Amino acid sequence: MSTIEQDAMSAFMYALKAPETKRQYPQRFKTFLDFLQLEGPLEQQAKEFLSKARLSPQWAENMLMKFIVFQLERVKSGKIVESIIRNYIKATKLFCQMNDLSLN
Repeated sequence: MSTIEQDAMSAFMYALKAPETKRQYPQRFKTFLDFLQLEGPLEQQAKEFLSKARLSPQWAENMLMKFIVFQLERVKSGKIVESIIRNYIKATKLFCQMNDLSLN
């Protein structure tokens, strides 16, 4: 495992400046990782996601789209409000950006 993968969460956390953002973004990103059924604590999940996404960016994009569809179904059933989906996506995209992973 490369140093970049080991420090995946460090790069992500470094980008978070505001205290509230530091509290919320990791939780929102973990929601996505839990949806992927990656096991372990957040740091382990992040490493596994980054490793898989580097091997197959298409896989990562497909999983993100499935996550969005799943969340839209939750909106329809009244479990969440639609605006929260954007927040999940922002956290995930920031993680990818800070780890030099380009998703469309």
